Amino acid sequence: MAVGVQDRLAFDYLKLDEIDVSLSNVRKSNLEEGIDELANSIREIGVQQPVVVHKKGQRYQLIIGQRRYLACKRVGKTEIPAVITKVADDTDALVKSFSENIHRLDLD
Repeated sequence: MAVGVQDRLAFDYLKLDEIDVSLSNVRKSNLEEGIDELANSIREIGVQQPVVVHKKGQRYQLIIGQRRYLACKRVGKTEIPAVITKVADDTDALVKSFSENIHRLDLD
């Protein structure tokens, strides 16, 4: 099965100051909960999973990985690994953000 252009993903290291948190990002609460532990982990072993962004003009909109993004800022990182996806519109970005977060399970 062929992959459509809109389905292709790119990977890059992006400067944190080129990324804005998308209004489509579904995580609005509990952003600070456990952020110090995540920041310490990133400081010690680095980012283990890239954030997901889409290009909007000359900047990037963060749609998945807001806590990783905030933790990287907290520890003074200047860039972050990112998967760059394409979105058709704000609804598409919202669906991607929601589907990523709804399928996460809390560890016991």
